[in-house]
Amino acid sequence: MKTIPKVGLAEVQAAAEWIADDWDCESVEAVRIKSGLVEIRGLVGNPLDEHFPYDFDSQGWALPIGRNPWGREISIPLKDLSGIKIAGMPGYGKTMLQLGFLGRLTNSPAVQFCLFDGKTSDPRYGDWGQVAGRAMFVVGDNPETAHQRLTELVRLIKDRPAQLVEERGTHKFWKHGPTETIPLVPVLMDECHNYIDASGLRGKDKDLIESNQRLMRTVAKEGRGLGVLPIVATQKQTSDAIPTSVRDQLEVGICFPVFTMDGAEAALGSGIRKDEANDPTAMVDKDNPGVCVVTGVPGLSGRYDRVRVGDVDENH
Repeated sequence: MKTIPKVGLAEVQAAAEWIADDWDCESVEAVRIKSGLVEIRGLVGNPLDEHFPYDFDSQGWALPIGRNPWGREISIPLKDLSGIKIAGMPGYGKTMLQLGFLGRLTNSPAVQFCLFDGKTSDPRYGDWGQVAGRAMFVVGDNPETAHQRLTELVRLIKDRPAQLVEERGTHKFWKHGPTETIPLVPVLMDECHNYIDASGLRGKDKDLIESNQRLMRTVAKEGRGLGVLPIVATQKQTSDAIPTSVRDQLEVGICFPVFTMDGAEAALGSGIRKDEANDPTAMVDKDNPGVCVVTGVPGLSGRYDRVRVGDVDENH
């Protein structure tokens, strides 16, 4: 639809329910294609209600998220990606999404995982224990152990430019991409606030957490061009749980249902306050978990999209 003065995208979105009734559709969605042009689609069903398994046979350096309301596959290209932040209440799909990430990459010998499981004291019995054999290491919720591993990761980052130049003649990791000798290192940090939230701490405990914050900041700021990819998940990405100096370095935002708009904004940016259709606080529905709001992926141009994540058979 070509726009006219005083009738543009906002007006079409405001009239979406009327259009859906007139077209006999489940819903109508509109997006701005370019200046003066709006695309309107009527959805007979709701793709966000349809479950599907992740496809782990696809090739290429990208992580699957799922399908948007128009049935389009949404994924995250990994080349030069600074990182991913994931927010949302328990039971809505954060772990399933991260298992999908692992499933896509785990068969490649050019990938080596680092796993921080902040939900359990003994990672053997947590969500990530079943893939421990595929990881460089798996850490439980002990911030001191996490500090040791984060120190190793920072050392890897500091040493990698010399290794890249010696082996490839360039310090730019993605010019040739991951290899067995210099692999991609996804750093999955589930419930990361257990390692970097200093609220209410004093003395040595506070010093330890602040040191973890500095180390994580280095991973977030310097890992992008060197093949170290932070994927940071927590129930809310607000500054009391994760420092903004870390959070704001991670370009892809994913938010499952949350109760507060502050939590949604921390994960997705301030623009989400103006996007009523994609408001994560309106998605709190235990009858249909597995839907998130995404930003920072190709094709969105800073906008937001809702996505149904895939299903993972954990016994496969």
